[in-house]
Amino acid sequence: MDQLRTIRLMTLFFVLLGVTAVHTESRDDQFVTGLQQRRLFRLAEYYCLQQIASSDVTPVRHGRLVEHLIHGYTLQALNAPADQRAPMWEKGSRVATRYTEEHPKHPRVFLVRMQALLMALDRARLTRQETEVGAAGRVALNDVRTLIRVVVNGLDKLDQDLQREIPRRSAATSSQESLGSGELLSLQNHVRYRLARALRERALCYPVSSPDRDTALTEAIERLKGPLTVLSRSDSLYWTIRLEQVSCYRLRGSLKSAGELIQQIDRLQPAGDTRRKLRVEAARLSLSAGRAAAAWDWLERASSDEEPRDPDLDQAKVEVSLALWRSGSAAKNDQETQKWRDRAIALAGEIERLHGPYWSHRASLLLVNNANRSDDESSVGVLELAARNLWRSGRHGEAIEAYDKAARLASETGSSENAFRLSFSAALIEEKRERFQEAILRYRKLAMAKTTHPQSSTAHYRAVVFAYDAARRDPSLRSSVEQLVDEHLSVWPQSSVTDSVRWLKGKLCEARRAWSEALVVYRSFPVKTPDAMIAAARCWKNRMSTQNDGTDEYLVLVDSACSYFEHLVLEEQRRLPGEWSSAARQAVVEGVRFRLLHLHGDEFRLHERLAAASAGLPPAPLGWQKTASMLDVVVAAAQPGQHTLAREMLREIGDLAIADWLEMIEHLDRISRSVDGQFQRGVAVLQLAALARSDELRNEMSDQDRSRAFRFQARALSISGQHAAAVTAFQRLVKEHPRDGALLEDYAQLLLDGKNADSWQQSVRQWRMVKQRSRPGSKRRLRATYALALAHFKLGDKQRAARIIRIAQATADLSTDPIAGKFAALLKRCE
Repeated sequence: MDQLRTIRLMTLFFVLLGVTAVHTESRDDQFVTGLQQRRLFRLAEYYCLQQIASSDVTPVRHGRLVEHLIHGYTLQALNAPADQRAPMWEKGSRVATRYTEEHPKHPRVFLVRMQALLMALDRARLTRQETEVGAAGRVALNDVRTLIRVVVNGLDKLDQDLQREIPRRSAATSSQESLGSGELLSLQNHVRYRLARALRERALCYPVSSPDRDTALTEAIERLKGPLTVLSRSDSLYWTIRLEQVSCYRLRGSLKSAGELIQQIDRLQPAGDTRRKLRVEAARLSLSAGRAAAAWDWLERASSDEEPRDPDLDQAKVEVSLALWRSGSAAKNDQETQKWRDRAIALAGEIERLHGPYWSHRASLLLVNNANRSDDESSVGVLELAARNLWRSGRHGEAIEAYDKAARLASETGSSENAFRLSFSAALIEEKRERFQEAILRYRKLAMAKTTHPQSSTAHYRAVVFAYDAARRDPSLRSSVEQLVDEHLSVWPQSSVTDSVRWLKGKLCEARRAWSEALVVYRSFPVKTPDAMIAAARCWKNRMSTQNDGTDEYLVLVDSACSYFEHLVLEEQRRLPGEWSSAARQAVVEGVRFRLLHLHGDEFRLHERLAAASAGLPPAPLGWQKTASMLDVVVAAAQPGQHTLAREMLREIGDLAIADWLEMIEHLDRISRSVDGQFQRGVAVLQLAALARSDELRNEMSDQDRSRAFRFQARALSISGQHAAAVTAFQRLVKEHPRDGALLEDYAQLLLDGKNADSWQQSVRQWRMVKQRSRPGSKRRLRATYALALAHFKLGDKQRAARIIRIAQATADLSTDPIAGKFAALLKRCE
């Protein structure tokens, strides 16, 4: 169930109860407080905002809802990771400011101002606690002092405003619309108590025994005396202030005064909750006096009265357990050390389960702080637990710091295995946070520091993968990624992830068009996988694209590829496999594809190879069978006298994928341009039949594939003798792709091959365009020059044709180009 649905159901539930029908503060309080206690903060926020936006909300109710909102934002921030708190603090401040600006004279504005200041005080306290373990840093501590100064000044101002307002009110005026003098006096006492708390927070920002700390605590103690003169013991604030006095005396180092005050309060026989808190204070006092065992006794007494579990009591138990752990460690008492360490860890787990993220975070900070003060191996486990708790509560940055500290301590105590694991966990958090650059640095540093560790190659591989992903988004990073890949292959040539890294090496070589290097990589794979074969085939084709068809270099590449794939198919004694693997079948297909690039009379052997792979066991996958059938049609078409058979095979072939149809048509196009006469026309007719079969897929093709299909069709129409239809097809293509040099050349050649002067005249205009758009000295420019000369020759202008040829012979280097003979032969015909 998503959150919006939950909100709607809860609101409906609220309506059904009749609570929204009668707007009262008490019902708002009950509902919102209940949600916040269950940590349903967003639901509580949604409710408050909806009620504030209603047209009939009164300023009084509006103010109370704003108080709930601010308090809810405070709780939400306290339970959130550090990097997610800022929006909540800002929301709380914004709603408080808006209310005070809209209702500056309304009595509730004092309460809203108070709630906003309490939020700022909680923010300061949490940040100060985090600085104790280095989770916030030195600058953050200065920010805490600044924030506390703002809170102190704000509370002072609120106290002064209340002091002026109280005499103007009488107790009789108390109502929902207006606070009486008694309520304002109660609020003032709370303000003065919170002011003392703020001063205590200021004191804790300074070192123990420093003058600044002593001054702040002394002022806090003095500030607490005022409210006690007007409060009765029946007021819960009275006991809260007395307990605060104990804390201030203890923190100031006045342990005797704190102890005497505890005894005084105890003789007054306070109620259960106050009695429990008093015993917690007594425990902390004993702890400050160095009597950790006595502190634990006090906490045990407090626990006997406790129902339900109090988070501050559990927190105090963690503090005392850590102190007893340190005592046992100092005394070299392994049994006591283990006992109290385990108890502290167990208590931290219970706090996380029972009291939520805020208290769990505080407990984790205590564990981290204790581990920082210890240099024994047992602290490693505590830091790891704290790190896990911080991670689960969303405090990722603090979790990484805890993992780093644990790893350093593990390394210093000789536990290299733990050090590696903990450092790996820190890197993993950066990965999960999608801070991939930081994760890359951590994984690589860890792997290179411990290259012999069993998981070092895995750590380095993660760095490689994330660096490779980054390079896909930013090609400028490819060089550094390839260095990282080479580093991996050099250090871990035989690891479980080596093949995966080698694959990335091949892809990087392809990215920089280093086809030969990539081919070496793909051919080095120890396992014959179809993917590696396909990649190798792609690299051979790309290498061939850099050579002219029919050249010695081109033919060497074709033969090399065919030999490679044949070697993958044949077993010992050059026999076909008894059982066909997917790799062997793929090798057959790739081998046939390359042999079709340069046929030399072995077409029947290609057919036999495809037939054997198709009939072999286990049965071939359907997708492979379709591709093999497509290639078999092409093999038949390449054999003189087999065009009838090829047409029958084409009719019998089932539905093919677009890629298979286009591949078949491209192979047929290549064959038709390598033969002549009736054989050529037969291939072209077959090509047109294949194009007709694929016609229904045209709408599913990409623009590029659709354009390729139209080009093949135009050429096939031309070769098959359908000149007019071919001209029409080429005219449409040229209009769509006016800057495509190869297309313009094919169209010009079609016109030149025409049977009348009108076609030849059109070819002159077209060949001039080809020549103008070709690079000087290029082969296309030479072909265009020869074609222009031939066109003029056909038109009867031999003189002009000869002039074109002589200029070409004088200005172009024709010594090594086969077209030189064609120029010479045409010139002879012109003379």
